Amino acid sequence: MTDIAINPSFCFNPNGRLTTDISNRALRKFAEGIDAAIKLEGDLPIILDTNILLDYYGMSQAEKAKLIQLIKTYNSRIYITRQVEQEYLRNRLSVIKKNFFEPLNRIASDFITLQRDIENKLKSYKEEKKRILSNDYPDLWDQLEKIESGVLREINNNEFHKDVEQQVGTTTKDNKNISLIDEMLTLTSSLQLIEGLGQEELDFLKTEFDRLIAEYNNAKETNKWKFAFPGCGEKKDEPYGDFIIFHEILKFMKKDSKSCIFLTNDVTKGDWLQFDKNPHIHYLENSFLQTENIIYIVHAEQTLPNISFENIHKSPLEILSAIYGSHQPEKQIDVTSILKERIANNKLTITASNDIVGDPDPGVVKSLTIHYRIGERQVQATIIEGATDTIPQG
Repeated sequence: MTDIAINPSFCFNPNGRLTTDISNRALRKFAEGIDAAIKLEGDLPIILDTNILLDYYGMSQAEKAKLIQLIKTYNSRIYITRQVEQEYLRNRLSVIKKNFFEPLNRIASDFITLQRDIENKLKSYKEEKKRILSNDYPDLWDQLEKIESGVLREINNNEFHKDVEQQVGTTTKDNKNISLIDEMLTLTSSLQLIEGLGQEELDFLKTEFDRLIAEYNNAKETNKWKFAFPGCGEKKDEPYGDFIIFHEILKFMKKDSKSCIFLTNDVTKGDWLQFDKNPHIHYLENSFLQTENIIYIVHAEQTLPNISFENIHKSPLEILSAIYGSHQPEKQIDVTSILKERIANNKLTITASNDIVGDPDPGVVKSLTIHYRIGERQVQATIIEGATDTIPQG
C-alpha cells in the first residue's frame, strides 16, 4: 500500500470535490450508524479527546470510579492520538493543581471569609437601622439583637471548621502523591496510540489552518457555519491542536478502512459539533470523501449519561448582567436571562449579533457587554457585533 500522508489532496477541505453521490452516501452511512455509535455498540474504534482525560481530575470520587471502569470495559477499542497524548501530558499537572488541590485548600479559608462577611453585614445593618428600630420599634430591635447573637454563635462554632480540616485534609493526604501515582495516567498509558504526524504534515496543517481561519473570521456571521472546521474555536495561544487531532484520526481511518467514534466534551466552541450539538454536515462529507468512512463525533455526556463530568471543584459561572445594543441607553436591550439559559458546562460561548434578541439600533455597530462572576472574581467582557467569545475568559 502507498504511504498515506496528509497533504493538499488528503486533508480537510470544505471546497473539496463533493458530488451528490458522495454526499448521499456519507449522510446515509452516518444516519445508519449514529445510534449504535452513541451507545458504543459494535466494534468501531473509540477515540478519546484530551478533555475526557483531564476532566477526570475535577470529578467527584464516585464519578472518577465510573469513568475508570468504563475505560477498562472498552479498553480493547479505545485509542488516543499522539496529539491527545501530548496535550494530556502537558496539562495534567497544572489541571491537578488548579482543579483539585487549589479548590480543596480554599474550602476552609472561604468559610472564614464567609464568617467575616456575615459578621460585617449584620453589624452594618444594625448600625444603619439602630436609631429607628431602637427608638420606635424596641421589640424589633431586641429580636434583631437576639438574631445577631444566635447567628454569630452558630457561625463561630469551630466544629464545622474542624470537620472541614479533618475530612478535606484526609482527601488531600490520600491524593498527595497523585502527580506520581495516578490511576488515570496508568490507564491512559495502556491505551492504544494512534501514530502521530510527521513534521512535513504538521507544517502543512499549520499553513492550512491559518488559511482556513482567515476565511472563517472573514465570513459573514450568518454564513460562518459553512466555514467551520475542527479548531476554528481554539484559543489563539494553542490554535492547531484540534485540527491536528482531526487529521490524525483521518489518517488512521484511511489506513484501517474503518469509521470511528470520537468522544469529546468540547461542545461549547462550535467547532467539533455545532452550538446545538448537532453534527457539522460538511465534516461528515469531508471524512467520507477522504476515507469512505465517517468520524462519529459524539458528546461524551450524551453517550455516557450515567457519568457526570461536572467539575465539582469549579466555581459556577454567574451572569450578573448582559446588555446588547449601541452606546445610546435607549438603544440597548437587557439579555441577561437569555444568556443565563445558554450556559453549558459552566461556560458561555456567544456571538454578539441580532440573533440574540433582534436589532435595537439598525445600521449601527453594536456590542454585547457581559458582567459575570466566577468564584470571587467579577469580570466585564465586551464583544463587538459579529465576533464570538467564550466566558469565563482565560
